[in-house]
Amino acid sequence: MTILFESHGSFNSGKQSYIALTSKRSRGIITLTDQGLSFQSEKDKIIYQIKTIDINSFYFKRTYKLHIIEINDIYGNSYSIHAMIKKNDTILSSKYETENLFRHLTRMILKKDKTIFFEIKGGFWNGSPNLLNWKANMEKGIIILTEDYLSFKPYDKGEIRAISVLKMHAIIPFLQKSTKMVQIEMDNKDIYTCVPLREKFGRKVPDKNKIDKFIELLNQMKMYKESEQLKLKDLEEERLDQIKAMLAVSTRLQLKMVRIALNMEKKIFTKKIFEWAKKFNFVIDGDYLIVNPEFISEFLQDLGENQSQKVQCAFCQKFIEPNVKVCPYCGVNL
Repeated sequence: MTILFESHGSFNSGKQSYIALTSKRSRGIITLTDQGLSFQSEKDKIIYQIKTIDINSFYFKRTYKLHIIEINDIYGNSYSIHAMIKKNDTILSSKYETENLFRHLTRMILKKDKTIFFEIKGGFWNGSPNLLNWKANMEKGIIILTEDYLSFKPYDKGEIRAISVLKMHAIIPFLQKSTKMVQIEMDNKDIYTCVPLREKFGRKVPDKNKIDKFIELLNQMKMYKESEQLKLKDLEEERLDQIKAMLAVSTRLQLKMVRIALNMEKKIFTKKIFEWAKKFNFVIDGDYLIVNPEFISEFLQDLGENQSQKVQCAFCQKFIEPNVKVCPYCGVNL
């Protein structure tokens, strides 16, 4: 278990009040690990834990002149947390440390065991910025780029945006009143706009030093995913060719060889083999599949269509059946 963040802090469950948020009784140690968030109270040493898989939503907001993180779990419970720092024997609420905790929490939830290539505070638009005042419809939050997704977690209440790198049609740098941004056009014509931000005198302003690197990495990820997709398609064609080669010499195929050739998980293969037997009048004889020669062409056509309809799991990159709720290879809930 890896500790990602640890500090003094305040923890409350249920409805917020200024007295509860600032009470000495609510103080203790906040610890964030790759498993979730925990808090040990200073006064009575009680430990509270929130598992990552139980987090439904979380926000960074200002209330009662304090900056806090509000967390809601899948059971309908709500929690308020803010980090604190010790200064001259006094413990004070810290906006910086609370925002730092929010950033680490965002990283843990969004990266999904993938390498993070770029992370920055940023501005985000569904569509394009307002022409007269580009800040007017901008959302502020955390931007994270992995090889599969460009993700944005807003500070305020709002859904996490996860934009598939593979479905990006064009990455377009542009200037909006001397501020350089990047606009992303998707295959379905949706448009998103992003700009890195930095702190300046307590305000978030465009980070001119990060935008070029951001655009460069976006293009690199897009090219990588496109080349990877071509390789995967070639691999699927090779697997289909292996089945064709087997059927060219025999209509009695060992089930294990067929499964390995198609690179199918055992449970999925067992289900599919019975579907094929019924659909194409095949016979399952022990460890062998006896193929009806009259239906070989239809079987190969069906196999090719089935392979082309598969989607790629965003986490383990294996090809899986469309509309499945849990990946059979990595077990991730989709």
